[in-house]
Amino acid sequence: MKTIHSFLRSTPFWYFLLFSFFILNSCKNNKGLNDNSTSDANETTEMSANMKMGIVIDYSEKSTDCGFLIELENEDVVLQALKIPDELMKDGTKVWIDYTLSRRQQGPCIYGKPIIINDIKTRE
Repeated sequence: MKTIHSFLRSTPFWYFLLFSFFILNSCKNNKGLNDNSTSDANETTEMSANMKMGIVIDYSEKSTDCGFLIELENEDVVLQALKIPDELMKDGTKVWIDYTLSRRQQGPCIYGKPIIINDIKTRE
């Protein structure tokens, strides 16, 4: 007959314990993440924490291979997005942008770091 001590030392017990831990942690309540009742002040604070301020600039005058690029404010960085939404493709549009650096090769436009836009919104 197995004792409690030998049961605790068994491998299946630890697998069960580890599995239960992961299941319980994955079932957390995510209420409030997609809550539409948040105030505009909270939304701006959340947005500015994850996003950077930028301005959409038409670089086609500097190079025929470039179109619209995004210059980050307060930083000397120019971003070359794979796709900028059509409604934001106006020279001087101020935006909030969240992006990831792309692994793709630099295209024919020599300005800007290649990026993938995760989220982009207009700002005033």
